[in-house]
Amino acid sequence: MGNHKRDGKFDKPRLGVYHPYEFFFCGYSNSGKTTLTSRVVEKLSRDYDIGCVKHCSHSFDFDREGKDSWKYSKAGAQEVLLNAPGRWAGYFQHELDKFEKKFKFTQVDFVLAEGAKEESGDKILLLDEKGLSLELLKNNEISDVKAIVGAEKPENTYDLPWFHRDDIDAVSAFVLENIKSKIPPLKGLLLTGGKSSRMGKDKAWLTYHGKAQIEHMYEQLSEVCSEVYISCRQVEDYPGFPEERYLTDAYQNLGPLNGILSAMSIDAQSAWLVSAIDLPYVDSTVLADLVSKRNPFKIATAYRSHFKDFPEPLFTIYEPQARHQIFKYLGIGHNCPRKILINSPVQLLDQGERYWLDNANTPEEFEEICKKMKK
Repeated sequence: MGNHKRDGKFDKPRLGVYHPYEFFFCGYSNSGKTTLTSRVVEKLSRDYDIGCVKHCSHSFDFDREGKDSWKYSKAGAQEVLLNAPGRWAGYFQHELDKFEKKFKFTQVDFVLAEGAKEESGDKILLLDEKGLSLELLKNNEISDVKAIVGAEKPENTYDLPWFHRDDIDAVSAFVLENIKSKIPPLKGLLLTGGKSSRMGKDKAWLTYHGKAQIEHMYEQLSEVCSEVYISCRQVEDYPGFPEERYLTDAYQNLGPLNGILSAMSIDAQSAWLVSAIDLPYVDSTVLADLVSKRNPFKIATAYRSHFKDFPEPLFTIYEPQARHQIFKYLGIGHNCPRKILINSPVQLLDQGERYWLDNANTPEEFEEICKKMKK
């Protein structure tokens, strides 16, 4: 990964048919796909927000004749939305393209889909009574099959794991393990803020731990991230680090999102632990707590502010799916990362100590924190 302005790279995220985390249940009619999928959903939905898709090989009517939504549809409406407190439902009289399908599931942790043998994605193959679906494997007519489920174990499992269709615990664990295997690696991003008018100097060069704060934070993040990058306007302002570790802003006039989006643009398949440079209490304990409680199925994992029940956006793990959410809010005129997190599916954590994310904005506050840290 090099300097963003030099190579102009704009990385693409890992997508999927409906969601970055998805799993398919496939087989012929009457093989028990709906029953198995429903039971796995019932098991996993105790801990996760799940989206479901059912593929149909024939047309269907979504609403009952005579209902108001049916009347709108028959009158010519192409899309109908039913809105009630706490929920909504809709249907469309046109084919959703592959991009629209992904937009529909941005609020869930992962998607379980029934059917669609032809789709590219990890699958469980359900065996019918006659075992005809095994012909799909034999003839290479289905791809990405990770396991077989049925009432009786076939003689040939094609070197795939086999589960009894009533062993829901085992099937659910297998599906969840498969989904978790796609959790992306974690990289670090240090946000420099330049010269602080109230502090009178760049807070990156303040000394809390016997060395410049930027050096301390770089070392701390390197313990939990595979790579750490320094987000800045000019490389010359922060000398002393390997050339490839600088990430200059590719965006302007977006505040902290300048650096966050710049990082996501060159590596959209990793998660980013984003940290402001001026957090003197962030150490191995704080970082270990955040990383251990990371929820990769939400768009971000963040701590609550100790003075408001809001997420702190500048010490947060942003997952790859956060990029879509950020651009969505930019499209309607909002560039505040806190507001984006407040209105998005986020894993919100309590700080272990009230002072964990405290910082200093004036020389007096700097001296006060130094005194506290000495104690």
